[in-house]
Amino acid sequence: EGCYEKYEDVDAKKYKFIVKILKKKKIDNLFILRDLINELIIDNILPNEILKNLIDIFVIENSNSKLDNYKMEKIMNIISDCDKNISLSLREIHHLEYLFVQIMNIL
Repeated sequence: EGCYEKYEDVDAKKYKFIVKILKKKKIDNLFILRDLINELIIDNILPNEILKNLIDIFVIENSNSKLDNYKMEKIMNIISDCDKNISLSLREIHHLEYLFVQIMNIL
């Protein structure tokens, strides 16, 4: 009768949380990031989809002037390299963790 439940995208919250953790630049947060990556992979989200969603969040941050164009370009290059490395090898989680460390250094 016109009642609908609000659908919340849990994965979108995870991606935003990942970016928030990356901005804190603490190496201890890598354990939290590893757990988040594992949760996403367990939920059958492909690594390429994870990269795509991260790009989307960084594009939004760039358009909201929270991220300058120079950093944005460096992040896009790193994500592109990570995508290439994932397609050439196994153990996607290691490449994603390395990606996060590189992004921490940029932010």
